[in-house]
Amino acid sequence: MSWSEIISLQFQICISLLVYLAISRKSKHLTINRWYLILTPPLLLLFAQLNPLYNSAVQTIVSIELPELVVDLSNSTSSSISTIAILYGIGVVVSLAIFIFQLMRVLKQPVIKQLTKNDSITVYLIDNKADSYSFFNRIYISESQLHQVEYILKHEKAHCLQRHSWDIILIQLFQIVFWFNPVFLIWKRKMKENHEYLADKASIRAKEEIESYSYALLSAQLGVNIPQLGNGFNEPSLLHKRIIQLKSQNKITMKHLLLVPALVGTTLLTVSLTVPSNNEIQSPKTIVTELDQQPEFPGGMNAMVEYFQKNMKYPEALKESKAEGKVFISFTVMADGSISKVSVFKSSEIKSFDEEALRLIKEMPKWKPGTKEGKKVATELKLPIVFQY
Repeated sequence: MSWSEIISLQFQICISLLVYLAISRKSKHLTINRWYLILTPPLLLLFAQLNPLYNSAVQTIVSIELPELVVDLSNSTSSSISTIAILYGIGVVVSLAIFIFQLMRVLKQPVIKQLTKNDSITVYLIDNKADSYSFFNRIYISESQLHQVEYILKHEKAHCLQRHSWDIILIQLFQIVFWFNPVFLIWKRKMKENHEYLADKASIRAKEEIESYSYALLSAQLGVNIPQLGNGFNEPSLLHKRIIQLKSQNKITMKHLLLVPALVGTTLLTVSLTVPSNNEIQSPKTIVTELDQQPEFPGGMNAMVEYFQKNMKYPEALKESKAEGKVFISFTVMADGSISKVSVFKSSEIKSFDEEALRLIKEMPKWKPGTKEGKKVATELKLPIVFQY
């Protein structure tokens, strides 16, 4: 994915969260809420991969071969990783390290003893400095909360049986990859909040139990730390909301059904930011042989040569042998000037040259698009790039 596609994806995630907050604020159908929170990030990631296909399918395509571009390797710098890539990599490593620490904290939780093991669920007793919580098929009961053990076990078993830990792991992986987006912190919090509602509902079999269960919530010890990956019984900030949810009806309303079109609408909205309007698009599959105005790199051909010369990273191994090569790159300048469908049309037979040429083309700034009869059209370009000393 290009950086522009990554930024677009983050914008979609932000809008999707706002949609969820607006529609589910008084929503009582918790299962729909859960699946929205689970499926939205991977679906948006999938749509981001399909966007270039959609863009190219609706554009008029013009094919043009550009003049040969010569890159002087004697003035090029050695191959190196960009500063942005280094910073991003550091962020991923730090986020992954935090995740592993949290995972080990849960799995290596000191226990007093094992209480029971049935239905693939193991229950452990832990000291009174920690709150009761669950993780996958493990339940940890605080020694200080044994007087409420009946309700705690029901609640935590619901977490285990409904496999809520998988949801947390999924969103945690997205948080590692997109560590720079704070929205995923809120997303995970809302996901865990919905888990608590679901577990509460599953723990109550009759209305008569609501009062005693609510009392158990209120009487549970507050102010203790719960592992970030675990689902705790008595989340302090959720007690009031959870008691209200216990008394609510779990019915589907139009608000819940709006979550699905809201997700689709959000995706189409962000796609529209990169897809030209209809008055800039001619019919699909139309091939135009001549343009009124050809697409142009910002500043013209000389500026493009300067861009390649400045940004070319020549591999050290090839620099020692003074290797040279010529590669033909095919790419499309869309009607909005963005670069799409970049590929090697004819290889230089030197993999490093092919890969560097692809990188340079993909990272080019937006072009001035070509026009035909006053309308902007997508243009397929073939650029021969010569690497020589």
